[in-house]
Amino acid sequence: MKGENMSKALRFGITVTILAGLIAGCKQDPNVRKQAYLESGQQYYAQGKYQDAVIQFRNAVQIDQRFAQAHYELGRCYLKLEIWNSAYNSLLRAVELDPSNLPAQMELAKIFVRGQEYMRAREKADLLLKQNPKDIEATVIKAQSLAGVKDTDAAI
Repeated sequence: MKGENMSKALRFGITVTILAGLIAGCKQDPNVRKQAYLESGQQYYAQGKYQDAVIQFRNAVQIDQRFAQAHYELGRCYLKLEIWNSAYNSLLRAVELDPSNLPAQMELAKIFVRGQEYMRAREKADLLLKQNPKDIEATVIKAQSLAGVKDTDAAI
């Protein structure tokens, strides 16, 4: 009986030690940390706390400079805060890392229209329309870009 209790206590101790090691490992795992920062930032963004979200997304990017989703989310925050240069840089980095991120491509197209970079806006609109020819927003951006270069017939 005494040996059986000792064996149970030993197994329990080993189990606790292994669990503690796993938990500690998760805290140190950069992928777990960057994902936690991303999720925290998304929660702040959903609450309209854009400054707080920026901090969390920056933390994620500091862990992994190639974390495209964090760059995209950071760009969205900067758009809400109307910090245009930072929004542009973050969104540009997001599409460099993940060209298939169509929402980031769309946001860049809007920035190009706002900055009167009509040829670049048209390139983004064409890319978006290639993926979805019925995309109304991309169609509007293309029309704006054509109007911006005084091609009103094509814009209409």
